[in-house]
Amino acid sequence: MIFDTFIDNPLWDAATWLGVGYLFIPDSPPIFGLYFKHRKHGEDIFRQWTYRLGDFDNENQLRISLVEGPIVGSQPGYNIRIGSNVPTILRLAKEQGINISNTGVFYTSRIHRMNPEPGSQNLRNFKDFYARHGEFVLAQVDMSQNGLIANPASLIRKTEVHIRQIEDILEGDLDRDAIAARPS
Repeated sequence: MIFDTFIDNPLWDAATWLGVGYLFIPDSPPIFGLYFKHRKHGEDIFRQWTYRLGDFDNENQLRISLVEGPIVGSQPGYNIRIGSNVPTILRLAKEQGINISNTGVFYTSRIHRMNPEPGSQNLRNFKDFYARHGEFVLAQVDMSQNGLIANPASLIRKTEVHIRQIEDILEGDLDRDAIAARPS
């Protein structure tokens, strides 16, 4: 059994994930910002991630999925799933000489339902900027009197985000928990 998690549950509970915010700078990759109620705990989450990944998750060990589509009993929107990228974790274990045949992976993830205002272009703009640049920057964001700002100590470059449709996610799919569980 491989135990791999990017989610420190007590820390996430203390941080209280409120959602995401997107920042766009012309001619730059978009910023995918995680917004937490308790900034200090959010900083601790990113401190753990940057200790493990550095400022570039070049192996895409941290999986971020955006799952679009209606969920019965939920308002219109999309789910965000953050957790370990199990296929990558298994590949890296194998490259380190670990026998992974018949090996299970224990991981945790966090899911949040975003309910943007009708007509919001934020997700569409993120997808467009991401497609144009082939990467994005994951960051902790905070609200200032001028709007969202990214915490410069939390910037992690990523080249992979999984943009999915609910109807494409079947039993056994890694992103199944993004639609099976009731998001926070």
